[in-house]
Amino acid sequence: MAIANIGDGLSCLFWDDLWLNKVPCIHYPQLFSFAKLTEISINAARNAEGPETLFHLPLSQLAAQQLVEVAQNLNALPISEEKDIWTYIWGILLFFYV
Repeated sequence: MAIANIGDGLSCLFWDDLWLNKVPCIHYPQLFSFAKLTEISINAARNAEGPETLFHLPLSQLAAQQLVEVAQNLNALPISEEKDIWTYIWGILLFFYV
């Protein structure tokens, strides 16, 4: 129901939250199957020492291709000390219950 505009990446779960219009565990299922840490923030994933910290190696060929795409997405995120900003996917900051 909500999407994160990533700032510091502390409040957004790397695998389970919607960011960059994707939920990574759904969009990258083969890579997710190799994940060592499934409850990791984007901040922690971004600051990981290397793929061996995050994944059981060796990766399958498809998982390795997905890792390249995920790494590009992480590298494309601006480095910020601002908090993540969460908005509803329908574009309004308010939630209406009828």
